[in-house]
Amino acid sequence: APPPSGPRPVKILELTAGGPAQRFEYPGEISAAHKAQLAFEVAGKLMELPVLDGQAVEKGATLARLDPRDFEAQRDAQQATLDAARADYERAQELFKAAVSSQQQLDTARQQFEVAAANARRATKQLEDDSVLRAPFSGTIAKTLVDNFQNLRAKQGVLVLQDTSSLEVVVSVPEADLSRMEPGLTLEERAARSNLEASVSSVPGRSFPARLKEFAMTADPTTRTYKAVVAFADPGDVTILPGMTARISMELRGGSTGDGFAIPAHAALADERGAAFVWKVDPHALTVSRGAVTLGALSGDRVRVESGLAGGDWIAISGVHHLREGMTVRRFEN
Repeated sequence: APPPSGPRPVKILELTAGGPAQRFEYPGEISAAHKAQLAFEVAGKLMELPVLDGQAVEKGATLARLDPRDFEAQRDAQQATLDAARADYERAQELFKAAVSSQQQLDTARQQFEVAAANARRATKQLEDDSVLRAPFSGTIAKTLVDNFQNLRAKQGVLVLQDTSSLEVVVSVPEADLSRMEPGLTLEERAARSNLEASVSSVPGRSFPARLKEFAMTADPTTRTYKAVVAFADPGDVTILPGMTARISMELRGGSTGDGFAIPAHAALADERGAAFVWKVDPHALTVSRGAVTLGALSGDRVRVESGLAGGDWIAISGVHHLREGMTVRRFEN
C-alpha cells in the first residue's frame, strides 16, 4: 500500500493590518539617470574629437575641441582694444584732476574702458571654455553625433554622455491604480509606502530593489496616466544598458476607499451558491476552513476583498482547488 500522504503544501499569504495593499506591474524602458547631449556654445571647425562610442571618461576630461586660431585672434584683438581703452581712461583721469577736461569726458572714457574689458573677458571665455567640450560628469560616451574636422553651428549636438551607474525606468500609472493610493502624500511618504522592484527582460529570474524618484501629480492629457520615475542601481555582475525593456513591480499601500485587502484573483473561489470565499489557514494548527468574503474591483491579477478578512489572517493562494474543509496543510516555499 502507498504510504499515507502528508499535509498538502500551499503558498500562504499573511495579511497585514493598515489598509489595502495591491501589487501592480508596469512596463518601461531603461534609461541612464544622468544623460546629456553636449554641444559647443560657439560655432567653429572641429579639430579634436579624441573619444569613441562606448568609451568611459572622467569628469572634466576633454571630449572635443574647436580650431582655436580664430578665437586666439579675437582674444588678442579685444586685449589690444582693452589696453588702448585703459590708457585713454587713465589719461582722462589725469586731465580731469588738472581741471582740463569735463566730467562727461571722464565718464565716456570710463564707459569705453568697461565695455572693452567685458569684450576681452568674453573673448577669453570663448577661447578657454566655449571652444573646448569637457565632461560635466563621469560616464560613458553613448554616441558621437558629428565627424572630426566638421564645421559646427553653435548649440549643435556633438555627443551624448551618460552615467549608467544609476538607471531609471519611466512607467505610466493608470488613474484607477492611483486612486487606491492615500491622497495628500509627499514624494518621500509615497516612496515609503511603495515596495518597488525592477526586473529586466534580458536578465530573467532576477529582480533589483528600486526607489521612487519622481511621481507626477498631473495626468498625461492623451493617455490619462501618471508618470512615475523609478531608479535602481546597476548590479554590476550583469550587463544592463539604456534602451533595454524592464518591468516595475509596485506595491501601493493605503487608500481612500476604506479598509480592504488585495489578494491574487485565483485565491478567491465560489461555492455551490455562487458566494465568494477564500481558504483561511489556522496559523497554529495549519488547517484550512472556508471564509466568506465580499469581492470588489479586479485589477490585473489581483482582486480587492472589501470584507471578510482582517489583518493577521492567513489565506492559501496556491492549490486552492484541491483543498477541503479541515485539511491540514504546510507552508510551501520556493
